[in-house]
Amino acid sequence: MISQKGTYSPRNGSAFALWTQRFPADSNSTGNAEKCSATSQGSRNFTGCRTGPGPSGKEISLSERSSDFLDGGISSMTQYHSSKFGVVERELVDAHERENIRPIFFRVQPLVVFRGMEFERDDGLHAGSSRTPRAARIMSKILCFRGLSSAVRWLTLALDMKIWLDEKLVDEQDAKISVFDHGLLYGDGVFEGIRFYNGRVFRLEEHIRRLFDSARAIVMKLPWTQEQVIQFTVDTIKANGLRDGYVRLVVTRGTGGLGLNPYLCERPSMFIIASTIQLYPEEYYTNGLAIITCATRRPTPAALMPQVKSLNYLNNVMAKVEAIQAGAMEAVMLNEQGYVSECTGDNIFLLKNGTLLTPPVADGALDGVTRQVILQLADELGIPKKEQTLTRYDIFIADECFLTGTAAEVIPVIALDRRPIGEGKPGPLTARFIEAFRALANSTGTPCA
Repeated sequence: MISQKGTYSPRNGSAFALWTQRFPADSNSTGNAEKCSATSQGSRNFTGCRTGPGPSGKEISLSERSSDFLDGGISSMTQYHSSKFGVVERELVDAHERENIRPIFFRVQPLVVFRGMEFERDDGLHAGSSRTPRAARIMSKILCFRGLSSAVRWLTLALDMKIWLDEKLVDEQDAKISVFDHGLLYGDGVFEGIRFYNGRVFRLEEHIRRLFDSARAIVMKLPWTQEQVIQFTVDTIKANGLRDGYVRLVVTRGTGGLGLNPYLCERPSMFIIASTIQLYPEEYYTNGLAIITCATRRPTPAALMPQVKSLNYLNNVMAKVEAIQAGAMEAVMLNEQGYVSECTGDNIFLLKNGTLLTPPVADGALDGVTRQVILQLADELGIPKKEQTLTRYDIFIADECFLTGTAAEVIPVIALDRRPIGEGKPGPLTARFIEAFRALANSTGTPCA
């Protein structure tokens, strides 16, 4: 007999259930449909179970809370999704051929993975976890069942994420803005990228404060308070049942005319996406990045203030294009004077003779939230720090180098323009910063779970 247990986080206004048929190990019969049995797991309390008609008149279990326990050989699995119990929308799997369903059923990878769901089997293998990537229309895992008389069955499951759009949560397919929105027409708006770890949003207050500073700098008056936006962000994460992931918070100028005049836009529009992001493959955090210097320069503060995290990211995008075309994952950007500013999406740090160095924001670098965390960690680690103007020469002769950013976190750099930095591998001080950052990020922040 195979056993499995699972937890899931249902959508608002929806119900999810698993319908099971059990087969005795030595039986060829189709068995009888049985209801999911309710239980409690940890702090997730299941308070009730309702039933509704399943396929062919079978009884199914529909639950509003986040814990179901299934025990037995599973031969079929059906999802029921409805805000009104008893309405069946989608049958996922119907595998009740007159055959034994053997353990290989559970060893086929990948298995079902709902957003926020984690499955364990009695062999200790994991089919999914709360860190499973959740892009738009999360979970497009394909099920393949082999050994059935009807050959191979495939299934793709897509669950809509919830998007915060103008003060309410909507399904992903309903998250729409006007084609007359100036954020779309002119890149007129501001945004923040925010990380959350282990059920806590890291440095949320700092991100929202910077969002409001950016909006003020472009003469955009936001109709919400910082406290409200913080709550909107937390609510969005909770609605998507996530504990680890990434938030993209965007504020546009709003709907207006086809001209540039921002004062014709009635009200800013805000949307918040809670999903996941992986800027670089995991091996680069172990082995380090080889980066280049790109020809695209950072704009002068007289043209566009680099401290404004605006929707005008074409400068960074074109620099990224250069990096990719050169076979690199990231690129150093210089300012008009030829000094190091930052990378296309990250701040840059050097270690030379035991001292931490980074360009000042006056040289065109964004005052990154993660950048500030690293400067604070330097004090805690007893490593001297200095913000000073840097050139490519300083990078070439550095002992170590690493990049920081909300999406990138802390990642080592081992070469610039094919020239090794230090010993050409991640250095010991970089490793200390990575360890300290991860410990801090996973233990502090605004609760969101």
